[in-house]
Amino acid sequence: MFVLFQLDTTTTLKLWSNTRWDSRFTSIDSIKCNYSAVLQALEDLVHDGGSRAVDARDLSVVLKDSLFIIAMFILHRLLGPIKILSDQLKGIFNFFEKNNSIFILIFNFERSMY
Repeated sequence: MFVLFQLDTTTTLKLWSNTRWDSRFTSIDSIKCNYSAVLQALEDLVHDGGSRAVDARDLSVVLKDSLFIIAMFILHRLLGPIKILSDQLKGIFNFFEKNNSIFILIFNFERSMY
């Protein structure tokens, strides 16, 4: 039986960043949203054989492990608010960077008053 899995094109699988928590959320979210398609792609690699079949089989076993699935859902739930906060802080810092001269003028004006 051939089953076609729909790939969520709004997300992409990404490398795990060592320093950016929002990157970790994005990676976990991509795996979660595309879980069935990722498993099918790995199974296809195993079926095709070749040099990548062993790695694909091992990765497929890990992805199907209940501990991985539970950890993925927990991390997704925990890192989601961190991603939101990170995006909001980026917006604030971008605002400050773009309006740096205004803040310097205000700061200098405040200093000159004392």
